[in-house]
Amino acid sequence: MTAEHDLIRIVYVSRVSSPINSSDMCRLVDQSAVNNARSALTGFLAFCDAWFLQALEGRADQVDLTFGRISQDKRHTEVHLLLREKIATRLFPQWDMGLAGFESFREHTLERYGLTTLFDVQRFTADRALGLLCELSTRTRKTKKGAR
Repeated sequence: MTAEHDLIRIVYVSRVSSPINSSDMCRLVDQSAVNNARSALTGFLAFCDAWFLQALEGRADQVDLTFGRISQDKRHTEVHLLLREKIATRLFPQWDMGLAGFESFREHTLERYGLTTLFDVQRFTADRALGLLCELSTRTRKTKKGAR
């Protein structure tokens, strides 16, 4: 059992290095869910306009290892770590890897977080990013253990 003081959460944003279609995205999320379950990680991923926004939670060594792989993955560019914090509880315990696309959400959702352009990294603070991911996770229907 993981001690509460061993848990961390990160939030990062990155740009996709080349176009990705919906079937590729589903495969990526499904494989990530399997890997995350194996490493006792939970998290939520949002994707829009060639940008990823993701929160990952779990033991520090596993989160750091996974983020290191993501940072080196050729599918990601412009990787920006917005948050790394110790946590007592997870915000996404039901998601091995959740996924939401922003195309179904209205602009006023973004405006509540002070964003006019979704991935304006200069304005995209950790609090705004985490709030948006939490809202999207509550609006996203889970279809099976570990994915979407």
